Amino acid sequence: MTKSRFSVDIRLIIFDVDGTLRYTKGDNSRPPFTQGEWGLLPNVLERIAEIKELHPEMEWGLATNQRSIGRGLLSRNKCMSLLDSLCVAVFGKIISTTAIQICPHLEPCQCRKPEPLMLVNIMNYRGVSPENTLFVGDAESDGLAAKRAKCHFAWADEWFCR
Repeated sequence: MTKSRFSVDIRLIIFDVDGTLRYTKGDNSRPPFTQGEWGLLPNVLERIAEIKELHPEMEWGLATNQRSIGRGLLSRNKCMSLLDSLCVAVFGKIISTTAIQICPHLEPCQCRKPEPLMLVNIMNYRGVSPENTLFVGDAESDGLAAKRAKCHFAWADEWFCR
């Protein structure tokens, strides 16, 4: 992968989780319920390492719709544990729980993507403006959330060169 520089001053990158950073082994139609059920998608580690090298001050965040919590299939604590493990695998550290936003709701709400609230919460917590924020996702709802939050958006497959 070639070295890349942002065309704007990006200081915060927020990622969608499922389909962007990780997949569920055996059944990618649902999020993982245990630690051994997930794997990283191609080029995630290489791309993050590249960004960390070029931009060591970069801030990170996660914004994920997790209906499995609302359906009672996964507890919020277990979901956070899985996301903490993902952060260690991807970023080499656990990031602040405030920089990890989860929408557990089954029905449309203020936080469920494509609504921008999760992105706005992370930007506010990190103290970074929308023009300095990039959201990377794999779904139309991710792109719409970024548009509504007035931040930049990149498709996961393009950003991770898949």
